[in-house]
Amino acid sequence: MKAHIVEGGKVINTIEVDSLDFMPGLVAAPEGTGIGWDYINGSFLPPYVELIAPDYQTQRAKEYPPITDYIDGVVKGDQAQVQAYIDACLAVKAKYPKPV
Repeated sequence: MKAHIVEGGKVINTIEVDSLDFMPGLVAAPEGTGIGWDYINGSFLPPYVELIAPDYQTQRAKEYPPITDYIDGVVKGDQAQVQAYIDACLAVKAKYPKPV
């Protein structure tokens, strides 16, 4: 039979066993459940999936250039590098505008 190894309320592995007495933490694995599922009060719950679209701040943070590019330009006195950093940041802001 198929069984899940559960630790801390989470399915961490799935194995084939002859008996659930094989080891502690084994739970019979219902069809369609798997690794990453939660096991709470005897029930399996699917993994939490973020269904809300990321906000503009999260989207911007993923695409901003590294701040070290700016600092490097300042330290070297390279105004073109500093301006390139600023332009890249402004492009990200334009791509993901703040909601009104």
